[in-house]
Amino acid sequence: MWLTIYNVVKEILEMLYLLAGVGLLIGVFIALKQFDLLKKDISIKNQRAAAEKSTEMLYFFATVFLPSLNEYQKKIKGKIKQTDTVKFNGEFHVDIDNIEKDAIIEALTKEKNGLTDILNQLEYFSACLVHGVADEEMVFSPIATTFCDFIEREHLLISIHRSKSDSSTNYYNNMLKLYKIWSHRIQESDIKKKQDSLNQKLSDLGVKDEVKPIGF
Repeated sequence: MWLTIYNVVKEILEMLYLLAGVGLLIGVFIALKQFDLLKKDISIKNQRAAAEKSTEMLYFFATVFLPSLNEYQKKIKGKIKQTDTVKFNGEFHVDIDNIEKDAIIEALTKEKNGLTDILNQLEYFSACLVHGVADEEMVFSPIATTFCDFIEREHLLISIHRSKSDSSTNYYNNMLKLYKIWSHRIQESDIKKKQDSLNQKLSDLGVKDEVKPIGF
């Protein structure tokens, strides 16, 4: 009798153990599914937030930067030569002691008329993009060329700010990082367009100038 009871209890315990294992697996599966859904939800929210911030950055560029740029250009018109006194070489560092007096005067005139304020605006704008707060690829197409052209045109004052002392080398790091990303992308796009155009011309020449041997 006791042996029978023992066997019954043993079978019940084994069944409960099996059910507990199955329940544990189901629980883990549900938890993993919920975690996956949570990750997707967070990803969607992050993408939406980045898109909203990107729109905000485009609005900032159109309503803050461009009006400031227009006002600045009006102020300096006629006050400086409309030429690049110090040619841009792709670097943002200069030896101040070796800059000609006219170039220094030009840079100081631009600074006095609001250029530094505009550069600070672009540093804030760039920080939001290079640190992923906004989607820089979404913002790239409408404004990248204007942004890069402005940076290259005003490279002298940027370089002077960054070259004032060892501690000032962090000036405009975000802005220049974004400039590097975008200028390289623009160059790659231009090269690809030229390659596509050249390939098309070669293809056209191959069709038009093809001469087949007699008998073919």
